[in-house]
Amino acid sequence: MEETTETAAPSTRSIGLKYGLISAGVGIVFFLGMQLTGNSPLGGGWGIGLTRMAIAVVILVLAHKAFKDEGDGFMTYGQGFTIGFWIILVSMAVGAIFTYIYINFIDLTAMDVMLEEQADQLREKGNSDDQITMIQGFTRKWFWAFFLIFGTIFSLVVPLIVTIFTKKENQQLQ
Repeated sequence: MEETTETAAPSTRSIGLKYGLISAGVGIVFFLGMQLTGNSPLGGGWGIGLTRMAIAVVILVLAHKAFKDEGDGFMTYGQGFTIGFWIILVSMAVGAIFTYIYINFIDLTAMDVMLEEQADQLREKGNSDDQITMIQGFTRKWFWAFFLIFGTIFSLVVPLIVTIFTKKENQQLQ
């Protein structure tokens, strides 16, 4: 008699959690790399934003590939988006905790460096010192709200778009 072993299909949550932790780890390494090279990991600009976006896309594509490879080879749009959602949830939570600890207990000047970069950019645009002081107060007050809200919103755009290209529907089920 022949024994067959079936492997359970991976869940979107298990893949999302695994790759969320990977994403958080890569994000922390990127953050520390920015800090060690003298750049503000809290600021950045377009180049840093595009680099972060590229990293997010690569991690999501790898997660989608793992889901299909470990399962039946198929992934619906909903499954792909759900994997992305879990990645974002885990990565943002770990990243926020790490960032909070880093700027409040490890490097107390990290926020000041970001605010100084912001002030330099505002001066180049012709803002007065009073305007810069007001903007910096607003930035310091609302930093965490913007960090979480905009980070999540922009992070949700990645799986919305990437999943269009990585999904693989099972035509027999339709």
